Amino acid sequence: MKKSTEVLEQRKKSLLFDIRRSQRYHQYRIRFFAFWEKMTNFVSLVLSSGAVCSYASAYPNLVWIFSIILAIFSALALVVGFGNKARDHQSFLQDFSQLENDLIKSTLSDDLITDVEARMFALDNKEPPTLIALEQRCYNEQIVADGFDIDKYCVKIAWYQRLFEQYFDIFPEKIN
Repeated sequence: MKKSTEVLEQRKKSLLFDIRRSQRYHQYRIRFFAFWEKMTNFVSLVLSSGAVCSYASAYPNLVWIFSIILAIFSALALVVGFGNKARDHQSFLQDFSQLENDLIKSTLSDDLITDVEARMFALDNKEPPTLIALEQRCYNEQIVADGFDIDKYCVKIAWYQRLFEQYFDIFPEKIN
């Protein structure tokens, strides 16, 4: 019986690690998309304001530059949908938080672990493609948060991978 309890505890710890790593990932994505939502709204508001337009009218090239910048930011906001993506990741964060809550508050059993694993698998399948460098950053942060040996368990992420981790992956196979 003791071995069975130890196995369940280990599965629970492993699940909690993965859930918390996913929570970190979605928190980063929420902040990223919320930032760009605010930035595009700010730029659009400023560049379309009457004060900027009246000042820029004295400089035809400036009007042209401002209108291009405004068009780019407006197109980005429309095509990418920063606000919608932030809300999507907020929803995923809430779902993972519910999994964590259920795993912590419920009586530990094989059925509980199996249920949480199944729900987590279903959530993972609904998520957009994962950015590997960002996910590995979250893995490293969770390693530190859980008190594991950094030298033994943390993966190395190159500076250029960290620089673009919110946008796209660069050589994700080189992360080790």
